[in-house]
Amino acid sequence: MMLRRIILLGAFVFCSVSAVVANAHEGPTFKKSIPTDAVRFVSAFSTDSRVGTMLFENLIVGTELGRGDLPSVHTKQFSYVLQPENKDEVNVVQIVRGFVNTQGSGNASLMIHTGGRAVVVDWKKAIAAAKGAVDPKFTELKKTIRDKDMKAAVASNATEKFDDFMIELKRQVPLGKPLQTTFVLLVDRLTGEDGSGSMIAIDSIDLEVMPKKATKKD
Repeated sequence: MMLRRIILLGAFVFCSVSAVVANAHEGPTFKKSIPTDAVRFVSAFSTDSRVGTMLFENLIVGTELGRGDLPSVHTKQFSYVLQPENKDEVNVVQIVRGFVNTQGSGNASLMIHTGGRAVVVDWKKAIAAAKGAVDPKFTELKKTIRDKDMKAAVASNATEKFDDFMIELKRQVPLGKPLQTTFVLLVDRLTGEDGSGSMIAIDSIDLEVMPKKATKKD
């Protein structure tokens, strides 16, 4: 599904920092973002604008169940832009969290295109990564904004187990350049198999901007 992109100057501003304030902080900060208008989310940023989080209400896609005679293929797309503000190249970390479920012939794929390169998520690795500890700075930031608890609402209506997943992406962003990230969620199932299906949901994205340093890119 192709989504319209609208620049929202007041709706999701990472940091409208004046030159005076920017000079008061050491290290890079986020300046602004350009979000899509079709996916509902809430966001918050730390007082120094170096750490942010986004919580999603409806970044989810699933196949139809119980109609095995018909093909079922569904996609969803979401894009946003980060604008780091600094005097040099920076590193931006994006930590994507969500949950996935497949039943029978159901399949699920997630592609993330960021910094000019695409990553097709390896579910085995992403599910294993979700078992690690969550950084306290993101946990505290999430407490400052409304959390829809989408996972509980969806999982309560399902008989199968959802698997949590986590993907961490690190990208170097040149001075003065934005970082655009696009997610493509795709689910499908074979025809003729009632009870088969799949679902993907992204429930949060944590963000951090740091000074340039040697780092392994994903």
